[in-house]
Amino acid sequence: ATWNTPTTFTHSGGTVTFDRAGTTTLGNASTQFDAITINPATLNTSAASSFSLTTEGATSVTGTLTCNASTVALSGENATTVNNGGLISMMTSTFTCYTLTVGGGASGSVTTSTGTKTVNGLITINAGASFGTAATTYTLDLNGTLATSAGTLIAPQAAGTFTFSGATWNTPTTFTHSSGTVTFDCAGTTTLGNNSTSFNVVTINNGATLASSTYNFTASGSMTLGSGTSGTFTTSTGTKRVDGTLTINAGASFGMAATAYTLDLNGTLAASAGTLIAPNGSTFTFSGATWNTPTTFTHSSGTVTYDLAGTTTLGNNSTSFNVVTINNGATLA
Repeated sequence: ATWNTPTTFTHSGGTVTFDRAGTTTLGNASTQFDAITINPATLNTSAASSFSLTTEGATSVTGTLTCNASTVALSGENATTVNNGGLISMMTSTFTCYTLTVGGGASGSVTTSTGTKTVNGLITINAGASFGTAATTYTLDLNGTLATSAGTLIAPQAAGTFTFSGATWNTPTTFTHSSGTVTFDCAGTTTLGNNSTSFNVVTINNGATLASSTYNFTASGSMTLGSGTSGTFTTSTGTKRVDGTLTINAGASFGMAATAYTLDLNGTLAASAGTLIAPNGSTFTFSGATWNTPTTFTHSSGTVTYDLAGTTTLGNNSTSFNVVTINNGATLA
């Protein structure tokens, strides 16, 4: 029922299997294992926030791992696997692992409460499996690729934090944005690798590029690029839609020259010093209340259609368009 680590415990590179048909609690000191297997037991960390659980080898969970308020660092640079029927309950812990695979066909879940949860390698959420808990305010930091998968990812809600710095974001079959913000902060390029994706608020940090490729992209809230020197959103084909305010700060850019994508801006285009490159020979509709032309606007020989059922005001700067269409019921002031 209780594992109390002796003053000196040498794991010898082996695996400890917890298989009690019930709950085993790590009861006293911080503990470092090599590999652990939890099957079919429940393994609880100490309730004390000063407790830490560390594994250096692979971690396999078919039962339940309950992390409480502990500091949990699993698997070194090895794999953490939540098998079918398994559960990692992160609770309020500070949790870190490397490669994480959740489920394998029918079930498997990782639940969250508060605290910081970090995955530094590939994360895979298979069909029937899930990561995250609805209506929870936690910090999620994904630093590796989000693999193509058929599971469910539930993002932190608005008061939480979600940062992504992996090379590829493959949206799982079910992605719940929880009305929160996803910040892309890779010091390079993150590519949207599959599926259409609907975010709430999107921020692309200085030095980061989000390549939307051929997939549809929606920010149902605002979108901000850069904050001083860079931050890039590139396009190929597909529909790119921002329903809230679009801000393109100095040194940042939205769009790509000579690409025939569809752009649908439904909120304010904020006064900003960045670059907006319109679609080339494709569709650009604007239904926000205010158009503030960025310092650099490239019309790409295309058409901008104003279709707000009300008045759109040109709010700053002189603007050079190519073709302009003002739809029935719209006013451009």
